[in-house]
Amino acid sequence: MQEDECNAGTYYAFGTAIWIDYDQSGSFELSERVFAEPFTLAGPRAIVGSFVVPNTATLGVTRMRITVSENEIGTNISLQFRFVFLRRNGRLSGHYHGST
Repeated sequence: MQEDECNAGTYYAFGTAIWIDYDQSGSFELSERVFAEPFTLAGPRAIVGSFVVPNTATLGVTRMRITVSENEIGTNISLQFRFVFLRRNGRLSGHYHGST
C-alpha cells in the first residue's frame, strides 16, 4: 500500500493497522487484526506486509479497515477511531473525528 499526505504539507510519522471482518459480522474484532506496524515512520512511503486468510473465514464480500494514525504505532491503534472520509482531487482521505 502506498501512503501519501492529502494536503501535500509537512510529512509526519505515522503507524498503520489493518483489520479484516473475516466472519462478516459487520464489526471488526481485535482478533481480526491482520497487520500492525510496531513503529512510526514519516511518509510518503510504501507500507509492506502480508497475511494469511484463515480457513474459517466466511466466503463472500468482506470488509477491510485500514487505519493510519500520526505518532501512533500500529499495535496501539484503537478499533474505536471514527473517521470521516472525504474525496478531494479524486483521492479518498480519512480524518479522525473522535472515538465511539
